Amino acid sequence: MARAVLAAVLLAAVLLAALPRVIAAENPLQPPDLSSPRATLRTLLTQSDGFFILIADVLGRYARSHELYDGAGMRRILAASAAAEARFRPAMDLSGIPPVLRQTFGIERAVQLMEVLNRIDLPPIDTVPDAAAVAASGIKHWRLPGTEIEFVAQGDIADARRWVVSAETVEQLPRFYGLVRTLPYRPGPMADLARVLSELNGGRRVTVYETFLQSPVGLGLVIPPRWLFELPDWARARLLRVTVWQWSGLLLGAGVGALTILGAQRMARASRAAGALWSGLPMPLAVIFTAAVIMPTAASVFHVGGEVREVLAFAETGGLFGGGAWLCVALAGLIASAIVRAEHLRLGRLDAQLIRLGARLVGLTAALALIIRGADELGFPAYSVLAGVGVGGLAVALAARDSLANLLGSLLILIEQPFRIGHYVRVGGVEGMVEDVGFRSTRIRTADHSLISLPNSTVSNTTVENLTLRPARRQRLTVQVPRGTARTALAALTRAIREALEDDPDCETASARVHVNGVSDSTWDILAAFSLNVADDADEARARETVLMRIEALAQSCGIEGPLRIAAV
Repeated sequence: MARAVLAAVLLAAVLLAALPRVIAAENPLQPPDLSSPRATLRTLLTQSDGFFILIADVLGRYARSHELYDGAGMRRILAASAAAEARFRPAMDLSGIPPVLRQTFGIERAVQLMEVLNRIDLPPIDTVPDAAAVAASGIKHWRLPGTEIEFVAQGDIADARRWVVSAETVEQLPRFYGLVRTLPYRPGPMADLARVLSELNGGRRVTVYETFLQSPVGLGLVIPPRWLFELPDWARARLLRVTVWQWSGLLLGAGVGALTILGAQRMARASRAAGALWSGLPMPLAVIFTAAVIMPTAASVFHVGGEVREVLAFAETGGLFGGGAWLCVALAGLIASAIVRAEHLRLGRLDAQLIRLGARLVGLTAALALIIRGADELGFPAYSVLAGVGVGGLAVALAARDSLANLLGSLLILIEQPFRIGHYVRVGGVEGMVEDVGFRSTRIRTADHSLISLPNSTVSNTTVENLTLRPARRQRLTVQVPRGTARTALAALTRAIREALEDDPDCETASARVHVNGVSDSTWDILAAFSLNVADDADEARARETVLMRIEALAQSCGIEGPLRIAAV
């Protein structure tokens, strides 16, 4: 009997020693067998046992040696961790975990599941339903006897279904681990690994999961792992399931991130003072770099897990997508300014404002798309975010109806351009020169130098008369001569005025009309209607003055006696 027991022990030792090599020799592209509850449970136990045997072997050798470093062993553990994560993830439904946390929490939940499975009594593997039993019974979910751990089938066709740990179970794994963490391990690779870890920790009782949370990824290649295991008790003290030395690493990363953002702020301020177009870029770039590189690196290197890692992941994702949205708006402004500068447009011109408004709308659209994508990463479905944006937009639209009307009015003015800065216009009884067109109002300087602001909604809904864009300015003058004037003199004056207008270079010949238009008890009325080809009010006044003085001279030359009156009609 003693020989049989010894032979069995030796055979088990040989098989356990060979197991890592068998796993290493396995085809890495072969998907795990998840065809039934039995297959999935066996896959989880087999893969985890091989993983724990490898780690126990590497750390056991390191504990018995006097070396500070074991680079080859640490690299084997890192490679095995990556391989184990790839094998465990398909066997667990992680849909209940926000996408941004799945990579971090997937392996963490897997270790918690192994902690539970290695501390409770499991049924004989041949009593767990296999593929044939599933096909015969048609079941779609199976619960581990005496527990709340449930396996569910995914897929519509029985042959194509895969059995995974349900999303509800994955969500409850931290609670399950808290309930069983004081129970002893069942004999096996995980219990052996726990003993090795206890030896490395100076005999202190530790669990595999707690050690997993305190194992800095890759830091063992730089700092001797022995030092990390021999940290004093105060450095191992926990706050929110994170040790003091891990908090120190997080604070270091936060300090580097704060210095990065502070440096970017100073750079932006200096570039803005120098008039650089790119002054709006340093801050969002610094936020993106901090959220995408600095903080994730600190959290990963110091292997922060639990609730703190969840908060950090949400903050990193929010900073990444928020910084991306900020960058989109800043880039839109930069591109618009570059186009305006390249086209040599004045900042006050409507073309420049239209370019800026269009670029801003594109930037805001891209920013909104990034925010929706970031919300989806954080676990908020895109359709919910869009619905919230729609409801919020409706509320804002109702509360700021007048402001939105003015904004739309400004957009219509910028697109249609009924006038430009510097044009002389008549809008709703207000006449003057346009000084500025903003997003809310249009400012007009009147002839008496008053500045009037008209809401853009009013301007867009009112008849606008652009006096500056007139190709010619129509004039109507009434020349009144005494009733006692001889008809020959009256006809001569009429003909002379007509010829004078035709000879005047500022007058439009085709539209000139001069006729006797009326008679009263005291005067003959001669109507002179003509157009002046002038550009502005000053030229119009000068040309009209020339015409009036010439008519006065013509009246004297034609022998008109008595008072002469010329009035604008």
